[in-house]
Amino acid sequence: MSVKPIFLIIVIHVVAACIVIYSLYKSDDSTENVSMNTWIEEYRRLSEELSRYADPINHKVFHVAGAHPLSENEEIFHDLYYYWNAALVNSHDVFGYVHYIIEHKHDFEAIGAHGTLQALEGLMPFYLEQQTLSSDEAENYWHLSKEQRSNAENMADDVLPFAELLLRFAHNHL
Repeated sequence: MSVKPIFLIIVIHVVAACIVIYSLYKSDDSTENVSMNTWIEEYRRLSEELSRYADPINHKVFHVAGAHPLSENEEIFHDLYYYWNAALVNSHDVFGYVHYIIEHKHDFEAIGAHGTLQALEGLMPFYLEQQTLSSDEAENYWHLSKEQRSNAENMADDVLPFAELLLRFAHNHL
């Protein structure tokens, strides 16, 4: 039995908790109304509920005897659970995942992540410009364009609302 998937999930959640706490200290006006404890409690609740769906799917994907096929709805959940953990919880970096959003646009539509799709539309000019640059220039562009693209990124569904959308999809389709 492989320990990697379980270890990876644990590491992601520990790192995520640290990032969440840090980001709450740097909160803007829209998040100041929510106490840190309330936010963390809601994150934990949603994370636990999502894990009830993610764990059996991950077991199929990372099965010792080889991956088992997923249904279309399981694939949507699996792909977006990854996005939620990696892009939102762990790094809070929507722009860094524009390619992923493009590749999984149907999945975002399926769960009703309209904010993320609006953010994609606003981020496309930045993404297309970045694609014309060399590797080094592209990395610098991420940093240099951060302030300019912040309005577009802020349209994306944030950690808790995205988790709620994903959970509603799971309740209805898995």
